Amino acid sequence: MGRLDHCYNIADLREVARKRLPKGVFEYLDLGTEDMVSLENNRRVIKEIKLLNKVLVDVSKIDTSADILGARAALPFAIAPTGIAGLTWHEGELELAKAAAKAGVPFTLATGSNTAMEKIAEVGGRRWFQPLYVAREAALL
Repeated sequence: MGRLDHCYNIADLREVARKRLPKGVFEYLDLGTEDMVSLENNRRVIKEIKLLNKVLVDVSKIDTSADILGARAALPFAIAPTGIAGLTWHEGELELAKAAAKAGVPFTLATGSNTAMEKIAEVGGRRWFQPLYVAREAALL
């Protein structure tokens, strides 16, 4: 499997990424941090989500927009900061910012981005920035 048009679920997309990306880049994206507790919790919660099917319901006028931090977004989510997305695709952050602007959702530039903030700003749309990590203990600096 190597073509995205033959991917039907997240497992298919993950397999394509595993084959296309250098091992270190794939593992950076695929693995959780430290003891992987958050990764395991996220997977458990997602498995527990059940969709309620409704049939014979008029869906011609559905509003998917939502207020996010005081402004309207076309969908109820934002693009999260994806550190060094440029490693997975040429100008990855720039392409994510363009897609977010086109979809009408906020884009968050990661602190560890390999694309200049000024270049992202040119895209337009609603842009956020992930603040630097600040350690309160001098020993951690």
